[in-house]
Amino acid sequence: MPTADFTADAAERLGAHLRAIYTFGTEHSRLLVLVDALSLDLLDTLAPLVRTARAAGMPVRIDAEMNLLRGSDAFPDLTLELISSRRLIHGSDVLDGLTVDPTSLRLHVEHGLRDVQGRLVRLVLARAAGELNVRKLRRVTRRLLLLLEGAVVAAGYPPTTSGGLDEIARRAPEVLMSVREVDLPGLVSFVRGGGGPEAVMEELFGLLPPLIYQVDHLYEPDC
Repeated sequence: MPTADFTADAAERLGAHLRAIYTFGTEHSRLLVLVDALSLDLLDTLAPLVRTARAAGMPVRIDAEMNLLRGSDAFPDLTLELISSRRLIHGSDVLDGLTVDPTSLRLHVEHGLRDVQGRLVRLVLARAAGELNVRKLRRVTRRLLLLLEGAVVAAGYPPTTSGGLDEIARRAPEVLMSVREVDLPGLVSFVRGGGGPEAVMEELFGLLPPLIYQVDHLYEPDC
């Protein structure tokens, strides 16, 4: 389903309940539908459109306007992605001025990095049994790259202008000492289907401990 068709159908079905529709996403575009309030009737109304859009390769996220705005610190990675990459295609830009609290973001990034480390351990154990899931490794690598953007913003820098992985890989070493010797463009290439898993796993295992330490001590001198 083309985006224009989805937008027209959603506007017709929801009427005044519809606040805005955006496209957003790093690497892969998604739709964000913001409404005045979530309800069973509203979701039932949108369900056929969402199924058709997803079948056409366009994931859809539905949320209430105030729910998303008030939850910006609870989901800072989503907030950063919206700040960097959203494009308004219907309604008014209710997300103009969207921000994320650096302290909340730092905590989220540290939690995310430790989760990535745990997932990487499980992937390596599966590899030893001949069961490495390369697709999962690509997802873990992409997650780590997005967390680098979060760490940079938590350190006091503005989000990237595009939210793209190439810009994240270029900028992160300028801010984070712990990744200056890491082949971040190589990790981006792996996420997109290039390279091999062995080199990436070795790179990630070397990268994570100093990066986690730096994020953990982000607001201390010399970090």
